[in-house]
Amino acid sequence: MTIPNRLSVDQLVDLLEKEILSGRLPTGAALPSERNLSTEYGVGRPLVREAIRSLASRGLVETSPGRGTYVHRGGRFGPLDSVHLARHATARQVVEARVSLESQTAGLAAERATPEQIELLTALLERVGSTRDPVERSRLDLAFHLSVARASNNPVLEAMLASIAPLMVQLMMRSIGDGRTAERSHPLHWECLDAIRASDRAAASAAMEAHLRVADDTFGDGFDDPIQLGASNYARSLVTDYGSLDALVEAVVGATIRSSN
Repeated sequence: MTIPNRLSVDQLVDLLEKEILSGRLPTGAALPSERNLSTEYGVGRPLVREAIRSLASRGLVETSPGRGTYVHRGGRFGPLDSVHLARHATARQVVEARVSLESQTAGLAAERATPEQIELLTALLERVGSTRDPVERSRLDLAFHLSVARASNNPVLEAMLASIAPLMVQLMMRSIGDGRTAERSHPLHWECLDAIRASDRAAASAAMEAHLRVADDTFGDGFDDPIQLGASNYARSLVTDYGSLDALVEAVVGATIRSSN
């Protein structure tokens, strides 16, 4: 196995993930200690700890106080593990999944949204349009889409969309970093909301689909690149600030979920 110089957190996670999924570190096996991993991969122990946290969030390892960290692959098929399974999903695949879910949630929201829910959606879009902070914009954008799902008053659809929130954030980072995508897609947010306010199910579904499919035209060849690659490239300075793309995405999703509860 070739180990790159100056590993990032994401690169270390990838290397350890391959060891686990290949069976070289089988289920139930103890993960090497932080000190041993630090020595083996030539990285600091804080970076090792962050990589282990990332693996744990994907259900690949489990830490037991006083005993250590063990390979645990049973969690791979938990509700949030779609993120792990789709780790190398392309922007096209994420858009296809979102169109399928969100054209439905928008249509149902047009029939079922309460005045309070419409008021919240309006406030979120006003804030999306006014902020210059890309992290805050991503958080508000995610909050809008999850709030549309909540306004569908179908908790199953809401949970399904929430389960791919990390992938949604990566797509949003790619779009915000591009600029052209955000410029074309944000007015369609309002079109969708206007249709929800007018109780027009067909128009709400169509506007949401049009909003999501803007990337078809603006991403170019990158539409078939792994979504992580696009997000990392277009949010490079932000990734540096947060230490890793995973940490950035986790911060956005966590803040959005906490504010919506």
